[in-house]
Parts: sequence; C-alpha cells; structure tokens
Amino acid sequence: RRLFSAQVGVIGFSAGGHLASVAATMFEADLRPDFHILIYATTNVETPVWEPWKARYGYPGPEMNTFDKVSSTTPPLFAAVSKEDDITSYQENTLPYVQACRRARVPAEVIYASMGPHGGPMVDTWARPCETWLRKNGWAV
Repeated sequence: RRLFSAQVGVIGFSAGGHLASVAATMFEADLRPDFHILIYATTNVETPVWEPWKARYGYPGPEMNTFDKVSSTTPPLFAAVSKEDDITSYQENTLPYVQACRRARVPAEVIYASMGPHGGPMVDTWARPCETWLRKNGWAV
C-alpha cells in the first residue's frame, strides 16, 4: 500500500481528542494532519466547570485550550459528542470549537445526539456518518 501525504488524518477521543485538536491547531503547517476527527473531545481544558483540568496535577493549563486557536489553516473537522456527556459537554467543548471552525471557514461536520455517557462505545450514530464523511472527502476508499 502507498501512503498519500494528503490523506493523513488524526482521531482522538476525550483527552486524546485534545491531543488531536492540538495537532490540528498548534502544529506547524507542514506537520498538521489533513483532517481531524474529535469524539467527545476536550478543547477547553478549563472544563467541566465542576472539575476543570488542573495544571498542578500535571494537566495542561489554559494556554493549551484549542477552541481559541482555530484558524484558516486548521484542517477539516468531523466531531461527535453525546447529549448525555457531562465531562466534555457539547456546550463547553464541541460547540465553541465547531463555531471557531465555521468562523475560520474550516469545513466542520458535527454529530450531537443521544449516545450515552462520556466514554461510550463507538456507535453507528456517529461512526457511519464519519465513514461517509471520510469517503466523500477522498480520505477513505
């Protein structure tokens, strides 16, 4: 198999979604992925408001928020989060990031549906639309 350099993406779940969003927003342009998929991802490290990430415990500080680092060079986004997720909620994490993408004219598709609590399994509710999105954009065959 051949690897096509314009078809390298990143996917991350929860804190791994934070790392994926860091790659998409903070890496140098030539190191950024061509697309990114964030599943119940953290983009605001100061949330949830009832237990934000704490730098004193080794978590990244507010300078590592990614919702405020989206630019026109951010690659296309597919995001999904459950309505029941109270850890990385739609309102605190997904919505601000998607809105930033749209302001920067970055293509963004989001699934916000009932899929169970944070950390739930891969479900067709988002996995099938994600597969369609990947195929539609030529990133999967």
